[in-house]
Amino acid sequence: SDEVARLYNEAYVAASLGEPGVQQHLAGIVGHIVGLMYMLERRMAENLNHTHANVIRRARLRIDESVESSLTIRQVAEELGLSYSNFRKLFKEFTGFSPATYQQQAKMQRAKELLSTTGMSIKEIAYRLNFESPDYFSVKFRQKTGRKPTDFRPKD
Repeated sequence: SDEVARLYNEAYVAASLGEPGVQQHLAGIVGHIVGLMYMLERRMAENLNHTHANVIRRARLRIDESVESSLTIRQVAEELGLSYSNFRKLFKEFTGFSPATYQQQAKMQRAKELLSTTGMSIKEIAYRLNFESPDYFSVKFRQKTGRKPTDFRPKD
């Protein structure tokens, strides 16, 4: 910061001259420098948080848009230019859960939509959402919702 450098030079000159009251003057300059440094650090942290929040927003959008594809969390991290471990840590820090959990929730939400608005079979939905098998899909669906997929369909 130019302002910090200017204050440092002012302190150096004042200390070199050694005039009466120089300690009080230097204490004021040091206090000013500390305040500026704190302000600059906070500004940098806010910019970093804003940048991270944008990355997580983009990640969530990417996951939501690709709920019916075979996109992996590693691929999302790569697309965002982050290592997998840093991405997982950052995602959890901002959302409270892992990206894999978020992806699974998004898939379950889409499954609920398909079950309640289409006549697709459980098998079709399972494969459309890239589950290993219809049985695995049914187990996961029941774990997440407390209901079997067939029980989620609207009753006539």
